[in-house]
Amino acid sequence: MPPPRLASAADAADLAVLLHDFNTEFDVPSPGPEVLAPRLRILLSGEDTIAVVAGDPVAAVALVTVRPNVWNDGPVALLDEMYVVPDRRGEGIGAAVLTMVVELLEQRGVELLEVNVDEGDVDALRFYERHGVTSLDPDTGERAFYLSRELNPDELAPAPAPAEGSAPDSFVGVFESLPRQGPGGKHHTARALASCTELPPGPDVVDLGCGAGAQTMDLAELTGGHVVAVDLHAPFVAILERRAAARGLSSQIDAVTADMSDPGLPDASADLVWSEGAFYNIGMDAAFRLSRRLLRPGGYLAFTDAVWRREDPPRSVRDAFADYPSMGTADDVLTLLDLQGFEVLDHFPLPRDAWWDEFYVPMARRVAELRLDPGSDRQVLDEFDAEIDVFVQHSDSFGYEFFVARSPA
Repeated sequence: MPPPRLASAADAADLAVLLHDFNTEFDVPSPGPEVLAPRLRILLSGEDTIAVVAGDPVAAVALVTVRPNVWNDGPVALLDEMYVVPDRRGEGIGAAVLTMVVELLEQRGVELLEVNVDEGDVDALRFYERHGVTSLDPDTGERAFYLSRELNPDELAPAPAPAEGSAPDSFVGVFESLPRQGPGGKHHTARALASCTELPPGPDVVDLGCGAGAQTMDLAELTGGHVVAVDLHAPFVAILERRAAARGLSSQIDAVTADMSDPGLPDASADLVWSEGAFYNIGMDAAFRLSRRLLRPGGYLAFTDAVWRREDPPRSVRDAFADYPSMGTADDVLTLLDLQGFEVLDHFPLPRDAWWDEFYVPMARRVAELRLDPGSDRQVLDEFDAEIDVFVQHSDSFGYEFFVARSPA
């Protein structure tokens, strides 16, 4: 028997099937592997969830959540699930998995492992007791009980739905529900702004390809200025207008439905041109020429763009960026900026959290929700999951770079 191993996000599909079979065996409802897989993919890409598996193909899994606790110097862990397929029970495979779980937790400084077991599951109780897990309080000798209550958060906060008047397809149904349409975050926006040291008070800002405007609202709040946000997709513009009103920013933001290549704005009207992940739509050369035209002398340009991190990315990664054939490295973008007469002030890669927190985590949740809708396009949803998989498995090959530059005075 191969020794147990630590699972990764690449194992999510296999683990989803195993956990679904676990619930099915004991007549417990399951949302199905197609819902569990994207959840596992996200969880196993973080640091708070551990899965140990054994067998080839995988025949046993232990899923553990690690969290801080006020009573302990180190974290504590909860064994969420432990399952061995029926035809492999009695071989010691479960014991090997649990032993590795304990070893990994001790290496991480975990001080307590908690396990929940149904009272009638006598075999499981005996198994855990043989491995030092007890239902008795070590100080008082009293039996410990696990209590639970199911909550209904959806009754208070309904799941995001596509914007009114938007196309009913699955692609739009995912993207219109996301807080942002690409990697980023307010603290990354603030870092880029910090390099624009001579922006005037209340600057005039143009946000090209704004999407639903997460960064647009951050810019309005961080600069105190006026932002013209441009996007060709009218439902995104409508979402931005509603969100801006809810945050009390309507007076600072003009949301415009227009092609970013021809936004209809006057020359020399902006102190800052901003764009997150959108310039590739019109090409970098055209984007830089447009920015030069819109900027006042000495104005600032800040944007993110996808770049290669390796010279030889795998074929699957190149295929994922097939709609961006001119994608280059960060150095390539710096060269283009120089050729267009911009002074580069700073550039930095967006870290992993910029992809997860406001982009891939809500994307995976929305995809899982849409899989429950029989009218959803399964092929489109599979493509979203495949995109997340590419990042999980090959994030060393590509990334987003934030660039900050200044036009000539």
